[in-house]
Amino acid sequence: MNQKFKILFLCAITATVACKEQKSNISTDEFILKDGFKIDLVAAEPLLSSPMAMEEDADGKLWVVEMPGYMRDINASEEDTPDGRIVILEDSDKDGVMDKRTVFLDDLVLPRAISLVYGGLLYTDAPKLWWTAIENGQPKDEPVLVDSLYVVGGNIEHQPNGLFYNLDNWIYSAKCQVRYQRKNGEWIKEVVGRRGQWGIGSDDEGRLFYNSNSTPLEADFNTPKQLRENPYFKPSKTYNNRLDASRKVYPYQATAVNRGYNKGVLDSLGMLNKFTSACGPVVYRGDQFPVDFQGNAFVCAPEVNLIKRYLISEENGKLTGKQAYTGSEFLISKEETFRPVNLYNSLDGAMYIVDLRKGIIQHRAYMSNYLRELILERGLDKVTGIGRIYKITATPQSNSDTPDFSQYTAADFVKLLQHPSGQLRSFAQKQLIFGNHQEEKGAIEKIALDNTTEYGQIHALWTLEGLGTLDIELLTKIGTESSSPIVLKQVLQLAKLFKKDEPKLLPIFKKAIALNSQKVDLQLANTLGHFSIGKSRGYLGMLADKYANEPIFVEAMISGLAGMEPIFLKEMIRKVPDSKLVSSLKETIENQKNNDLQLPTIPTKAYLDGRTLGAKNYEMYCATCHGIDGKASDGLAPPLYESEYITTSAEKLILISLNGMQGPVTVKGKVYDTGAIMPGVRHNPALNDKDLAALLRFIVNGLASSGPRINADLVKKLREQTANQEELFTEESLEIWLKEYAKLEEAK
Repeated sequence: MNQKFKILFLCAITATVACKEQKSNISTDEFILKDGFKIDLVAAEPLLSSPMAMEEDADGKLWVVEMPGYMRDINASEEDTPDGRIVILEDSDKDGVMDKRTVFLDDLVLPRAISLVYGGLLYTDAPKLWWTAIENGQPKDEPVLVDSLYVVGGNIEHQPNGLFYNLDNWIYSAKCQVRYQRKNGEWIKEVVGRRGQWGIGSDDEGRLFYNSNSTPLEADFNTPKQLRENPYFKPSKTYNNRLDASRKVYPYQATAVNRGYNKGVLDSLGMLNKFTSACGPVVYRGDQFPVDFQGNAFVCAPEVNLIKRYLISEENGKLTGKQAYTGSEFLISKEETFRPVNLYNSLDGAMYIVDLRKGIIQHRAYMSNYLRELILERGLDKVTGIGRIYKITATPQSNSDTPDFSQYTAADFVKLLQHPSGQLRSFAQKQLIFGNHQEEKGAIEKIALDNTTEYGQIHALWTLEGLGTLDIELLTKIGTESSSPIVLKQVLQLAKLFKKDEPKLLPIFKKAIALNSQKVDLQLANTLGHFSIGKSRGYLGMLADKYANEPIFVEAMISGLAGMEPIFLKEMIRKVPDSKLVSSLKETIENQKNNDLQLPTIPTKAYLDGRTLGAKNYEMYCATCHGIDGKASDGLAPPLYESEYITTSAEKLILISLNGMQGPVTVKGKVYDTGAIMPGVRHNPALNDKDLAALLRFIVNGLASSGPRINADLVKKLREQTANQEELFTEESLEIWLKEYAKLEEAK
């Protein structure tokens, strides 16, 4: 571990670049930005290389994750080389442009996420998640292993990332089953269910926003884990909700995208129609943009070099999204190498863009030969090892000065809990919790009781929770006096921290039920099932009368009822016998009887996903002769690219792979007789049925426009049927075997 924690003094990799020179060399003229905003370059090469994620600290420094190992060339060579870094960028002359670079950690394998938490840095290093304390801008002592299997498998495009500290004091990741928290010096890990693919954020109420490559915006309707508490019930309507039915994008130019030959991918001008690489979403929570931008979501589309804006609305507790513009975008670049991969709120109310600035963004495991050829033709493979960070601000600028936090006391951070900027409220909450400022309990409670700022109230409540000083008397007072659905929803969530038979909570439930708000009812439906006091079950019955056939409310009730389903079912059969609630309760009870757990589970060992495994196996066993692109230009073997051997028959491809083949071979009308033979892999212990199927699926998906489906069961079947095959196949003997096989299958 010492190698990863080189403390870099005089030998530190530190670079200083003259700000004026940097500005003059790299223009922002490539961008088309909506009126009322401007974009400024904050950092660029040579100060920066292959940035993937970042975080701003209290001093205005940018902590940036550099991942040069991702697609360093067209073949994804040396991907696991430990050359990833976490660097600190500093604006020493305070002109808005970073001019100093210090390497904080290096020798990391594919790092992609960081979080400045608990007085230290949480960061990724290949499959592991680490935390190290920070002292004077340097790692302090040995790092703490938080999770040995933060990454359990998958391609780098589909591995956990984000490490987002949320309102509820938990740290969440995209493409990840778990959340993390540190209590009393110990790290806690909880299962919450997988969300999104690349990038994650939240709104002012702590509801998570995320996306996948073709689905630009998804979100939870509740704060995380509220509806994943019943081990025998799996909700499906309250998280992973698609917010916008349209995936339409409006690019400036035709770009190189994967599988552009498929119908509907490109329009008549060769421009992309819909998202294929959505990532890095952020909900704007600052106070520097115009007021109608607050709560809007922004999403990166690196495949078409743009950033899209969404208008978010809420009705009856459900979120929806709508594209802000038709026929245009919030930000578009005229350069195909602009690759926005993550967006962040800044402490001064602006928005940061992390620009990978790379020619290749599609991983080799998923790259079609169509895209490969476009990349090489356009020279995009030569654009690598650089990177940019930009900042968008509204014009004219207002409310854009970051406070000098070096002069802040704990009391100052308490006041900041009521700031109009959600980003600053969250920042203040973290500072108070990480500094364990329990001496400010009284001042924080005063803000929690101040109903003039409802967001200040909820941040104060969660700050008290994070400090371990939340009193039930305070919670009851707020819950009975507030008429804000936003505040009451958080109060009801926090109520679950107390005893199940706590009678002091009943007045909160009474107030919540009387408010008659679907937003509050959704949380109340979940909370009431946790309690066994007086009227709590009666209140739950009242909600069941109203929402017995509303899926999201049914999910909320059953999640909260864990262990009490049979008792509640008897009452519901009497009151709402033919309802969705009754059928879901019965299903949950049946799952319990069969010990059929519905909660996500965490794998205990690492693995490679099929596509990544297939790519690695192809490179190991096939590429030497057939070429990495399948075109076999060296003449050692026939080409695979668009060959009828991989496009027409799954059986043909499997049989050749298992048993081998000798020439001559005819591919697309041309005879190849190289004198070489292709050995079969039947007796290779490193290629079982599953591994061979993965290899062949990669060949079909990567080297052909279309082809047959291949699975491990068919590989196993054909392996058994040719167990006595001694000779290599020829074209003639292969066709004879396939005809006999077809007759037997037809007879069955």
